[in-house]
Amino acid sequence: MKLTPEEHLVLLLSHPFPSERALHAVAGLFAKTGGKSDPAEIDRLLALCQTGPLLYRNIRQTPWNRDDRQEQYKFTYIAHLSSAEARLRETLAVLEGLGSNGIKAIPLKGPIAAELLLGDPGLYRSSDIDLLVRPEDVEKALASLAGQGYARTSPLGLKDEMAGSYHTTVSKETFHIELHWNLVMRYFDADPGFWWDDAQETDYRGRKILQLSHEKFLLYLVFRLFSKGFLPLKFFILALGIISNQNTALDWDRFMRYAQELKMERLAIFTRDLVRDIFLMDIPGQFPHRSIFGHGLLKNMVLEGLFEPRINTHIRMALFLSLLDSPAAILGALLRRLFPTPAEVRLRYTSPLAP
Repeated sequence: MKLTPEEHLVLLLSHPFPSERALHAVAGLFAKTGGKSDPAEIDRLLALCQTGPLLYRNIRQTPWNRDDRQEQYKFTYIAHLSSAEARLRETLAVLEGLGSNGIKAIPLKGPIAAELLLGDPGLYRSSDIDLLVRPEDVEKALASLAGQGYARTSPLGLKDEMAGSYHTTVSKETFHIELHWNLVMRYFDADPGFWWDDAQETDYRGRKILQLSHEKFLLYLVFRLFSKGFLPLKFFILALGIISNQNTALDWDRFMRYAQELKMERLAIFTRDLVRDIFLMDIPGQFPHRSIFGHGLLKNMVLEGLFEPRINTHIRMALFLSLLDSPAAILGALLRRLFPTPAEVRLRYTSPLAP
């Protein structure tokens, strides 16, 4: 797919750690266009991609750094940083409340992950607070959150949500928490305990918090990319942070073993090749060198979706199902979309039947 100069610029500068090849390509783009771009088109793309803070940081390393645009980008970044700090403080307060009730919780994507992986909580735009708890602790966690002013937003019973989904949502004023008991659903299966096996404590702002291993966090982020049809562009950011940041010491062999265990190997390989190609990355470490049939077509579908406001998500998702590991898995996913379980039907049409 041929990209416009504005699309190329936004894509390459939406990486948290742009490669030398990417920065060289951005400089070449400046020379080719004479530094001319359409500011309105860049604003449109940033609204779709939700990566304005990264563009603000990265563009300063390039010839595109211009005073007339930097003030606008700076304002966007500061607004995101302020919002991220508010969610960060609330996340820590919620974790403390859960911990005081004997409930272990792992923060997922959000400002804490952005600070740990990217060095700045304002670089990743998130609206929810995502937490993982053990299934047996969900009801206790909801009671603890209720004590902090949160209430469930779904009219469905918790039993239905736990049978048909992998999280429930609670809200308080401007804060929304997605409380997970698993990190994959529908297309893949994982025992909830899988995510906790190698979780470890880390120091964060003077306290201890639990974190997923980098390999399992990346696996969750790859699943999320897939389940969202690889858009918007912001959903790539944390995964790119894990892959590119040498401080994470990602173990590719372990990551692939986990992917094989969840039958996500084809999806993992496709995602590796996708980010390598579109962000001009050098992927460190060892990885299987087999490619995925139809990679070019699927890559173009991803790029088209990133920059087009109106796309047919159902057709796209049907084609992305080819990334499942076997024909049986593809057929099973198609049949499940056509004939969902009773719990999924109730979730889809908000028909509460279970307490």
